[in-house]
Amino acid sequence: LTTPRQSRSGLSVSLSHPSHVHVHLTVNTKLAGNNLSDATVKICVLGAGAFGTAMATVAARNNHEVVIYARDQAVVDSINNDHINPKYKMETFTLPSNITSTTNVAEAVAGAGLIMHALPAQKSPDFFREHKDVIPDDVIICSTAKGLYLRSKCLLSEAILGPDGLDRAQPMAFLSGPSFAVQIMQEMPTAVVVGAKFMPHAVAIQRWLSSLSFRVYTTQDTVGVELGGALKNPLAVGAGMIEGLGLGINTMAALVTRATKELMKLCTAMGGKAETISGLAGIGDLMLTAFGDLSRNRTCGMRIIQGEKLEDILATTTVEGVPTAEVAMHFGQLCGLQDELPIFTAVAGILAGTVGITATDPTSPNAPGPTPQRPTDPRPTAQYFNASGRYYETGGGTTVPHGEAPRVRVEPPRPIAMGVWARSFGPARGARGSGLVELWRSLRGRMPRKRPSPAGPVSGPQRAGEKQKK
Repeated sequence: LTTPRQSRSGLSVSLSHPSHVHVHLTVNTKLAGNNLSDATVKICVLGAGAFGTAMATVAARNNHEVVIYARDQAVVDSINNDHINPKYKMETFTLPSNITSTTNVAEAVAGAGLIMHALPAQKSPDFFREHKDVIPDDVIICSTAKGLYLRSKCLLSEAILGPDGLDRAQPMAFLSGPSFAVQIMQEMPTAVVVGAKFMPHAVAIQRWLSSLSFRVYTTQDTVGVELGGALKNPLAVGAGMIEGLGLGINTMAALVTRATKELMKLCTAMGGKAETISGLAGIGDLMLTAFGDLSRNRTCGMRIIQGEKLEDILATTTVEGVPTAEVAMHFGQLCGLQDELPIFTAVAGILAGTVGITATDPTSPNAPGPTPQRPTDPRPTAQYFNASGRYYETGGGTTVPHGEAPRVRVEPPRPIAMGVWARSFGPARGARGSGLVELWRSLRGRMPRKRPSPAGPVSGPQRAGEKQKK
């Protein structure tokens, strides 16, 4: 089987058999237009950022006429004259010749069969309100922005189609999934999902954009696609904090695993489908942004840990996870889940400045107590601390207070694990504190509670006799 070769007539494959039978096969895989034909359309891309440029390139590779709207005249001139976007780390890629750019929205959308929306989420409703007179009301708008609208604390679709935006009915779809712009430009195989209320709209986008390196799936679960792509952002900020603290892959795996549960719980409570969140738009995108070095949300979390101020980071980079964290907490309260989303709560608190990063609450039951003074008695001592975290020792004349069960002391984890992130792994049912705190307590509880005998170790015959007697 030879390497597939894409052409305008379809996918060409050559098959060879040991018996010297040779077959040349051509399969029509050109997914463009409203039917399985080679028809092309004009596609307008709103936004010349990294992902907007990547979407324009995907469409141009399928022989569509593509026009990018950009605010910066220098970017427009570079795209039109040199076929290069000089910003957003796109300067190393040569754009297809069928991509042009303009600063005029009316010129960009005129005659377009599809509008790809690639603007920052918080600026999108105002943009559509300002230009709704030149945007046809029957053209499909496919949004690639992964965020929630902070001003109204709502889904981005509600803000775009509501009074803050177009304030009318408009065909709309959402594209989401694990897809870094740089790797799309490099034609690395990428899979995404498009959600639309009406399946024909999703299928049309699928046919216009699909290729051998860019696979598009379809769904009618727009809420799941929108929420999955947006809510994973603050979780990725938290993953960046874990990375910045150097807590290791154990902690990262624990965070991401618990984060998937919170993502599933909140999205389904808001009306999304579980199968959507367990797919590309939810867990798939979360894995990408939590572990991928190209993630802006993950990088933001790392920079915060390194001591940079959040306002300085946001001055140069769009980090959708920051405003989304606040909206996520609002959604959690609406659904009565505010006590079941500890990771969302911790990330939102750190971003808002209400939760410290390295400080440990001294009143916490798992806060390390003062280091005990060693007794002068030469006999070996056993160190203990009770459920309140205080130290006690036996031997050397020191005893455990009456009524308090002694527990063998073990070295407590780092303050960060015992403080902020210890409270982020989910409360144990019917227990006070976080799941990690309860796990720590259970580990302490499994240690031997019996104090060592002052007379020294028990001999073998004594031990055997006691066992037989028991």
